[in-house]
Amino acid sequence: MEIVNKKLFIIAAIIIILAAFFRFININSEEVMTDEGNYALRGIGWNDFMQSTTLTTPWNWFEEKDTLPFWTQLSFFDHPPLHFAAIWLSTKIFGVHLWSIRLFPAIFGILSVMLIMAIFIRRKLIYGAICSGLFLAVSPWHILISRRAAQESMVIFFLLLCTYIVLRILEDKADKKYIWIIMGLILGLGLLTKYSMAVIFPTIIYLAMYKKWYKNKFFYLMPLIFFITMIPLILYNIFTYLERKHFDLQITRFLKMDTLIDWPASVQGIWQGNVHSVITYFQNVASWISIFAMATIIIGFMYFICKKIEKENFAICAFSYSMIILTGIFSALTLGDFGRSSIIIPFLALGFGMGSEAIILRKNTVFLMLIFACFILLSFSSISDRLGKSYLPKFFIFSFYEQPHGFDYYEKWKEKHFSISYSPIHYLSLKNWFEHQMHLVNTTKGPIIIYDQRIIWFGANWYFYKDTFYSDNIPVMHMGIVELLLRANAIDVEGKKIYFVEADDAAMDAKPGLDPTALSIYKNLKQMANAQNVQPVIIQNDSGENVLKIWEFIWKNSDN
Repeated sequence: MEIVNKKLFIIAAIIIILAAFFRFININSEEVMTDEGNYALRGIGWNDFMQSTTLTTPWNWFEEKDTLPFWTQLSFFDHPPLHFAAIWLSTKIFGVHLWSIRLFPAIFGILSVMLIMAIFIRRKLIYGAICSGLFLAVSPWHILISRRAAQESMVIFFLLLCTYIVLRILEDKADKKYIWIIMGLILGLGLLTKYSMAVIFPTIIYLAMYKKWYKNKFFYLMPLIFFITMIPLILYNIFTYLERKHFDLQITRFLKMDTLIDWPASVQGIWQGNVHSVITYFQNVASWISIFAMATIIIGFMYFICKKIEKENFAICAFSYSMIILTGIFSALTLGDFGRSSIIIPFLALGFGMGSEAIILRKNTVFLMLIFACFILLSFSSISDRLGKSYLPKFFIFSFYEQPHGFDYYEKWKEKHFSISYSPIHYLSLKNWFEHQMHLVNTTKGPIIIYDQRIIWFGANWYFYKDTFYSDNIPVMHMGIVELLLRANAIDVEGKKIYFVEADDAAMDAKPGLDPTALSIYKNLKQMANAQNVQPVIIQNDSGENVLKIWEFIWKNSDN
């Protein structure tokens, strides 16, 4: 037994190291191309603001106030606060870096690998532990989710932790007070991360009724702790409703409340699928995890329904496969993209572990080759994603690699020409933020970086808006904000060196129009550059496409 335990420990350690390798390697260099830039922008300084006229936040609602009401700091207008808190904490400790905003998702990704192995090891399902852990460790889908500063990595961890506790309760721990306290805390923390954690609630409610948990006097500690954990989010939504006649964005969408007052651009519904969507979604899942992994899960499910799974493993099988079906239907009928629907990953991993355990014990050569082929395919695909290549047909496995726009080359140019320092500044209000911009322009002698309104939104959040918010030594400003402050005579830029960063083809937003304010300053900037016979620096990406044009000139009002 000691030899088995030692071997298992070594194998588990190798799997964890492998998981860490795939989640941390080059984590600071992969371009920001998703909402993670927007989450980071707001989380770094706990500033719930978006440079948008169609998705307003409390900053806009109370734009005349010197200090925002206290309740606006309890959550964020579109998502619960825990993920933002993780970004805030990481950047407070380690500074404002791309790797620091991605640190907690990577850590929770590794913890999920450890936790799923623990679930199986506790039940002495050694093959299931190794296979499920390795599946998560090398899965391109889970690696992608763990490498981005989005909520799903934390949600996956809390779903697995909740699964672990549920199985403990089903075994023999229902009479323990602490188990219900932990359960309530996990459910609360999960929902404070993202509302999609609620996918597990129907199963919890069903078990509470079917297993008569409600007759246990300690059971009521779970909803009590859950409620206490949720107090910040509850208060935020109560005050939001009293002030704006709606709740936060996600609840407002879910309840189909009117969004025109504050979010006129919010046309995305929560419920938008049908039966065909469910079939399509599971076809996509097969591609995202590989057809071999899906086949292994299906084989395990067939063993389960044919009652060829040991009786003591009934609970984990029933829970795993029912959650795959429930989460799949939920994802297909709501938002079935591979980012937001990744909450199905922990249950797929559990199902894969049970299928692998059953196959290996029965020593079916064909099925054993299936598992082996699965790991070869997953590992090869993950390595390909890290190398920025796509070698395999989508039928076998989907490639999550996305061709970067090329903002990393702008970052390198910026680091070569400037020494921007960052502070995770918390602003008291929109007015306080404007005061910071004005102070920075009027008190620094160095250059001013002005960037184009038309830069693609995902990239702009991290590579430009982040600098606007948190640079404490060099002004980096949106062209529209510069024009507004100039019209108000709030800043003096005469004689200062200007770097105007203009969007080119590879960085141009899908709707690249200029509003009247931005158009006015755009014409002035180009006139000054042309009057001084300036030739721009062209930033290109790996494909040779032009990403940005950088114009360097001196601001001269006489040229306008």
